[in-house]
Parts: sequence; C-alpha cells; structure tokens
Amino acid sequence: MSLEGLPNELILQVADLLDPTDINALAQTNKRFHRLLNPYLYRQDVLSAEHLALNFALRPDPATIHWKKQSPDDDLYEFYHPTSSINSFTLSNNPDLLTRNATIRLSVENGEDLKSKWASDNFLFDIVCASQECNFWLMMKHGADVHAKSPDNRTLLHEAVKGSRTKILRYLIKEGLDVNARDSLGTTPLCLAAEHLNDRAIRLLSDNGADVDARDGTGWTALHTLAYIPAPSPSGYYRSLQALLYYNPDMDARTPRTGCNALHLAVSHRGNSKLINLLLGMGMDIESRCNGGSTPLHFAVTVGNVKAVQHLLDNGAKITTKDNQGRSVLQTAIENQDSRMTKCLLDEGADASTVVKGGTPFLRHLLREKLLWTAVNYLWRPEGDTRVGADESEWDVMESGIDPGPDGMPESS
Repeated sequence: MSLEGLPNELILQVADLLDPTDINALAQTNKRFHRLLNPYLYRQDVLSAEHLALNFALRPDPATIHWKKQSPDDDLYEFYHPTSSINSFTLSNNPDLLTRNATIRLSVENGEDLKSKWASDNFLFDIVCASQECNFWLMMKHGADVHAKSPDNRTLLHEAVKGSRTKILRYLIKEGLDVNARDSLGTTPLCLAAEHLNDRAIRLLSDNGADVDARDGTGWTALHTLAYIPAPSPSGYYRSLQALLYYNPDMDARTPRTGCNALHLAVSHRGNSKLINLLLGMGMDIESRCNGGSTPLHFAVTVGNVKAVQHLLDNGAKITTKDNQGRSVLQTAIENQDSRMTKCLLDEGADASTVVKGGTPFLRHLLREKLLWTAVNYLWRPEGDTRVGADESEWDVMESGIDPGPDGMPESS
C-alpha cells in the first residue's frame, strides 16, 4: 500500500520513526506531504537545534536592516504590524526583516521559549546593548521577558543606557523597570549612562525618579565619573555633564577613600577652563580640601596641568595654600621636579622664601632637585641681568652642571 493512501495521522506517526533527513526527503515527494511535514520539521528543528533558528533571526547584522520612521510618538508596542496605522516601521518592502519575523513566529509556535534563560542571557541583553531596535521589538512582540536579569544582576535598563535608542529606554521605563536597580557591583543605570556619556539617558532616568546622587560599588556618583573622564573631550561629554547638572546633584559629594570632590577629579585629568567654569558656576568651593588637605590647586600642580593652575588662580585660588603636611603648591612642584610648573607658580607670585626642605633654602632646593634651568630663571629677572640672592658657590654649581649634595653644595670627589 502506498503512503499516499494513508491518513495524515498515520503519516505523522510514521514520521516519528524517521530521522530528519528521511522526513525532509519524504516532504519533498509531493505537495500534500510538504504541507503536512514541513511544520513537523520546524518543530523538530526548534527542539533539537539549540536555538539555531533564533540565532539566524536575531543575528547582529545591522547592514541588512532598514526602516522608515513614521512618528516618534507612536505606541511602542504596536511595532511592525504591517497593517497597523500607527506602526513605527514599514516592513512591507524589507524581505530580510519579514523573514526574521516569520522565523521567530514559527520558532515560538513550534516550542521555542523566548523567556528561557538562554534567550534572556544570550540574545535579549546583547540586542539591547547593541541598540538593535528592530530585533528588540521582534523579541518583545513574541513574548521575551522584559524583566529578565543577566547573571551579574543587570536589568535591560543597564544595557539600554549604553546605546543610543531612546525608544527602547522609554519602553523599559514604561514597563516598570526600576530606574535605581543595582547590578552585582552596585552600579545603577544612571551611573552607567554617565560612564557612556549618554545625555538622553541621563535626562530620561532623572525625569523618571533616578537618584542623581546614587553611588556605584566604588562609592562614586555619576558626577564623579563625568568629572574624571580624561581629555580630550569625547563626543557628548559636555552635553552629558550639563544634563546631569540640570538635576542639581550634590556638588560636594566626596569619594570614600580620598575624600575628593568633582573639582579635585576634574583638574586631575582635563581641567580646562570650560569644565572648571561649569563646576564653579554650580557653587563648588575652589578651596575645598580632600582627606589629605589638598585643594584642587594642589591636584592641578601634582599632575602638571599648567592651564588648570592658571585658571584656578584667575578664579581666586590661594597660591599660599598648604596641605596637611605643610607642603605649599610651589614645594609640590619642586618635589615633582617639574620646572615648567615651578616657573609658572613663580610667575604667578608664589613666595620662594617659604620653601624649605630639611632646612635647605629654596634656591639650593632647586639645585638638589636638579631643576637647573628653573634656578637660572629665578635668578635672572626680565628687567635686567641682575643676579638675586645667589652666592658664588651656587653659581659655580649651576654653571658646572655638578649635582649638589644634601646641603645644596657639590658632592666632594
């Protein structure tokens, strides 16, 4: 008896006894078997192929994804329905995306679980992080868990702030995700938004109740993170900083270990006039001190940031300030053997007579620290070739290039 004479139920029972290759061969013999066995093959593939169908449908291939925005105010959940009058994207002329949608639909209908740990941990988070908006909406349409968490306890909000798709971020907030959720390191979405210079995310999160003074696992706030990002300015840096400052964060928040505020951190890395003006304009104390008693001026001198030093002094920083160990900013520059900074501070009016180390006067201190040209610049004044305060032994040392001994004089041979 031919198989074609058997009822559909018996043919499916026969298929249960065959391997996928034989089922595929049977499905290709005629249209009836194809219609009957093709869904059976889909089901078998879904259950045995370890998510290969979803891997195809959600593969990160943005070059093949094209869409046309209709309106920024459309209902996010009505995405992609071809007949919807409010759909956000047009898919009718996008065969690739329609194929992906069909693959996901067939996978779900045939047993794929988009709420599984695999789907949450391996694709949904990657899709959000990579700002693959189309794939995200496909996952949402077919039942992926918007409240899923990664192994390190991050929510989709943590991943969304790394990208540029504000629609995804709005949708997640609308779905009730906690804007102050912490991952296993104690980091909130706002802290990550600052780290990734996402000014739109900073505004959206803050508008929806995010704590602008929340601290991450290291005890830093979003303001600390933004102030410490090194120069040159990445794209969006000042937009992100201004976005955060709009919500009035605690300007005197201190880092737990060193007691630094945002101004200390800022002059340590970039310290240009625009940044300093922004922070001072928010009421930061230019004479604020960290745990060691150092002011922002000390920090700028320590890292050799001449422009920051000049700008801080122009805005009223005291050049005579000393830290808890009694070091002035001039002495800090000398101990760092920074002749350029030493000359800058002398030009700005630093008092050389106050600088001593182990009883050694300032000029001999310069010699001992091998700041030969700084000593020369100090002794020679622009108004005339007048030598100030040096005896012949000191000039002999400078002219010979011999390293001075511990008392400022040359070592004996």
